[in-house]
Amino acid sequence: MAEAADPSAHERVVAFIDILGFSDLVRRAFGGDDELLKRLHHILELAGNYAAVTSSGMFGIKCPSPKIQATCFSDSIVISDVWGEDIALWRVMSEAAFLSSLLLREGILCRGAIAKGKVIHDERVLLGTGVLAAYELERQVAIFPRLVIADNLVSEAEQLTLCRIKTDVDGFRFIDVFYHFSGVRQSMTDAMLGKPGDSTVPEVDAFAQIREFVIRELVGERTPSILAKYRWLARQFNEAVKYYVPGQIEQIRL
Repeated sequence: MAEAADPSAHERVVAFIDILGFSDLVRRAFGGDDELLKRLHHILELAGNYAAVTSSGMFGIKCPSPKIQATCFSDSIVISDVWGEDIALWRVMSEAAFLSSLLLREGILCRGAIAKGKVIHDERVLLGTGVLAAYELERQVAIFPRLVIADNLVSEAEQLTLCRIKTDVDGFRFIDVFYHFSGVRQSMTDAMLGKPGDSTVPEVDAFAQIREFVIRELVGERTPSILAKYRWLARQFNEAVKYYVPGQIEQIRL
């Protein structure tokens, strides 16, 4: 009989991300909406591939454990990294924001939370108090399509670059996913890689595409709870275009 693997738990930073409205999407897709079925398959394939790539090192070589890991199951994605690594929090926040922005551009809303705690996270097992902390924060606090940061991580999160943190009306801090489309992230990444040019070029087409999607969802028949989520997103969008692409994209009327 093979010897059991050592179930070593490590203090890890954990992002728990949930795709909103997933059950409704599945029902519609398998109820005859072939276009939606293709789109949903593409989105889950994207998330699954993203999890596989994120859990790998450069050129697909597996990172030595314990390092960053990602797991995709049903409508949820979990990304984690070992606490104590110099850029662990930045990596998890950045990867979570990047994935959420990709899905937002596809017309899919996410909400999630980032917390820390003891976790076993490898290719086969995902278990621990850090996962529970992120899951409970996502379920009880995130509510809107936002990535909430646990209070005990805020002071360190505020010192990070390549992520912009905002304060919501309820006092919770969350990651601005629109920052990914501002061009700042790409400009800083190019600078770190030694590429020429230091100009920041925002992805105006991404803002335009998201604007059309949000407007379309706002005018459809929605329950009050779902409508509240799209109105929240519309307000965040309006702040983002005013900040990142002033005068280039019209705000959404509410």
